[in-house]
Amino acid sequence: HVNGDVEAAYVEAIQRIERISERLLRPLPAIPRRRWRSDNKNLAETLTSNMPQSRYEEMVRQAKEYIAAGDIFQVVLSQRLSRETEAEPFTIYRALRMLNPSPYMYFLDFEGVAGNGKEPIRVIGSSPEMHVRLEEGIAYLHPIAGTRWRGATPEEDEQLAEDLLADPKERAEHVMLVDLGRNDLGRVC
Repeated sequence: HVNGDVEAAYVEAIQRIERISERLLRPLPAIPRRRWRSDNKNLAETLTSNMPQSRYEEMVRQAKEYIAAGDIFQVVLSQRLSRETEAEPFTIYRALRMLNPSPYMYFLDFEGVAGNGKEPIRVIGSSPEMHVRLEEGIAYLHPIAGTRWRGATPEEDEQLAEDLLADPKERAEHVMLVDLGRNDLGRVC
């Protein structure tokens, strides 16, 4: 709000931009490894699901019925798992960025959303996959399938990639995703 003094508002805005720029240019402190590696060997025991196991099993049964009926080809069932942590949310994001660098990462910080007085909501995510991109009238899909850990060396990465390509199940899943993508694009292109 200008409050009638445009010049003062301009100077204040410039100063604020400079402060933000200085903060952005400062390097972040290193993440101590001991802070982002779990010392808990039984991590699964500390996780809480948003649904009972029986509900998830029912979802699997229903998905199998849909597949058998030909209604769907693939489904990704999920559940939310959570656990208490003292780690700072942005530190978790940075650790994820180091463990699994991806061009499609995000950190959303909704502090005091709508002034409801509730705890802030923070969402952290990472995906190796670009789902769809439209550029100069051309639609691109790059479906990926299969999972392997990244190797410790480029040679180990190469071996893991060869293993993935040689796995009939993984190749079949990838072919199915390419077909689904082609069908999806065919509806709108």
